[in-house]
Amino acid sequence: KSGVIESAIVLGSDSITKSTLYGFHSLEILTPKPSDPFGENREGINIGEGSAVFIIEKDTKGIKIKGIGETSDTYHITTPNPTGEETIIAINSALNDAKLKPSDIDYINLHGTGTVANDTMEANAIVNTLGNTTPASSTKQLTGHCLGCASCIETALCCHLLNNFNGHLFPHIYTNYDNSLPEINLCNKETLYEKCDNCMCNSFGFGGANTILILGK
Repeated sequence: KSGVIESAIVLGSDSITKSTLYGFHSLEILTPKPSDPFGENREGINIGEGSAVFIIEKDTKGIKIKGIGETSDTYHITTPNPTGEETIIAINSALNDAKLKPSDIDYINLHGTGTVANDTMEANAIVNTLGNTTPASSTKQLTGHCLGCASCIETALCCHLLNNFNGHLFPHIYTNYDNSLPEINLCNKETLYEKCDNCMCNSFGFGGANTILILGK
């Protein structure tokens, strides 16, 4: 936006280390089972590893970063505010930045960690901004929960959907939905969806960091 650079390489990368595993173990949110975001029997997260790399440019064809929203809860060092109030502000900021309405979002890539605290916050935030009709899924059952590259990997998955949409979205893999949460519209593999022109990618971090990215064709 400032005109200082015309292109940049953006990289996110994670490798599994003992310090990471010990840290999450101390928080009592690791599970030996596959993660089950928004499921009534969810027990926590699986740590993942991987990398994703992008080249971003000012003026080019292809996928566009349409909107960005970012806030901080200042609520707790490891636990998000369950009401999702700052996430709601971040989502609305991203929509305003993209000049889009909630109904313009065709798919939400949820942060969806499978922890009680995160799923509660995210479900509250989604329902209070986009309602319960926008198709959504967490892809962390497929990749594990990465740290420094979680948003990069999930942004890459959104780019793949936008470039290769064939009526299918990433299905949300879970057991029985936790009915104590506000209901969100989780994708399934049987449904054929009409379009995928705009994706919202949610990423949350320690310290109450909330980042919402809207990508579109």
